[in-house]
Amino acid sequence: MHPKIDASFRALASRVHDSSRQSRRSLRRFQRLARANRARDWRLRHHHLAFHLQRVGIQLRGEPPRVGGSRIPCRAVRRRSCRQYSLRFIASGGGFLQERRMRRCFRHFSLRRMSEKGAWTRRSSYEARECTSAYRKLRCFRTLLNSRTPISFLRMSHCVLARSLTKRFAGFPAVDGIDLELPSIGVTGFLGPNGAGKSTTIRLIAGVLAPDEGSLSVLGLDTATHGAQIRARVGYLPESAPLHPELTVTEFLMYRGRLRGLIGRELRNEVAVAVGRCDLSQVTGTVTGRLSKGFQQRVGLAASILGSPSLLILDEPSVGLDPSQLVAFRNLLREFGTTTAVLFSTHVLAEVAAVCNDVVLIAAGKVLAHESLSTFRERGMREAVFVVESDKPIASIAELQSCMQTTREFALDDGWHHTEFRARDRGSDPRARIAELLRTRSIAVRELARVDPTLDELFVGAVEASQRHTPVERVP
Repeated sequence: MHPKIDASFRALASRVHDSSRQSRRSLRRFQRLARANRARDWRLRHHHLAFHLQRVGIQLRGEPPRVGGSRIPCRAVRRRSCRQYSLRFIASGGGFLQERRMRRCFRHFSLRRMSEKGAWTRRSSYEARECTSAYRKLRCFRTLLNSRTPISFLRMSHCVLARSLTKRFAGFPAVDGIDLELPSIGVTGFLGPNGAGKSTTIRLIAGVLAPDEGSLSVLGLDTATHGAQIRARVGYLPESAPLHPELTVTEFLMYRGRLRGLIGRELRNEVAVAVGRCDLSQVTGTVTGRLSKGFQQRVGLAASILGSPSLLILDEPSVGLDPSQLVAFRNLLREFGTTTAVLFSTHVLAEVAAVCNDVVLIAAGKVLAHESLSTFRERGMREAVFVVESDKPIASIAELQSCMQTTREFALDDGWHHTEFRARDRGSDPRARIAELLRTRSIAVRELARVDPTLDELFVGAVEASQRHTPVERVP
């Protein structure tokens, strides 16, 4: 071969060999980087899941963040990173919230922990490991977390549990050792005369007041140690709606939603749902100070249902509502009662009969009756009064005295006699026997009817019985 050609070939072969060696070196470097990236990715996923599982553990135990807890990186790092779906823990104790959050980038990713001195220090990195068990644990909680419902509340059969609850003002017991259990779903009416302790009990449950004696658990949490978490999951509407008169309806609802931890799209959706449910679309741009009493109550109700609270407490909510608004309000209460616990106090017993599942009767700071509405009505059937109008007086007939207890008898203007009596056997209906006895004695009867007491009469009778220190008869 010619020397020049041979030299050119050797130079070309040398360049090809150097190029392949450089390529192999580059390939090995890329492989090392890929392995490092995979390890770093596993560390990131481990940190990410450990962060959320720690939050889950805090929610399960009902404890606030403590020394050693993780926190997310700074805002600048999140802003420079890509986005992903994540969970956010509401610092006020409201639980977990699904939102879009900035993902921590690999180079800047570093969870931090709080030292015993209170300073935030960098946490040491973990070795790359598989997170199969961590993912399995996270999947178990995903349904509960996305529901925005406290996990402890989902295990509870009662949303409110009070034992020997007492509250005194200047030595006077406004609430005197009551025991109360409210179901986790349904509408409960809170009845009682003025000064009976209804508003004080409601304020104790809502966390506005602290009890002097006894224990009170709301949504599975003790009010003495988890007041912030309870208030974040309770919707409360006092007798006078607390409005800001200088804000419009939309501004006020957005403000109240932010106080409950709502942000962004979820806040706007919750406000839109509350406006639609309370029929406030025509006054969304009106200043709340210029609204009528009825509209102000509806704005307060809309603010109380923001965030889908687990317990809704209403103190005289129907004050100022016109008849059409009252019908809409009752329908709204029925709708909430299918998925949420609702407690509302009222003096209008027609509302109790229309929407309530349970009834709590309180007087002089003590619970007189706590039972279902059907049981409360059954008690009225046991107190039923029977009316007989006959052409002759019947109160003195000996055979009738065995089955009836005459309350009063008087003569009518047309010569007939009006007799009222109760059955000696409470709960029985002696009309058939009375009609047979009167027929055998040839006594004409033009009316034989049963009159059941109304809820108002039952309410007044129970209160009067408590004032006479007479125990109220309960249906076994």
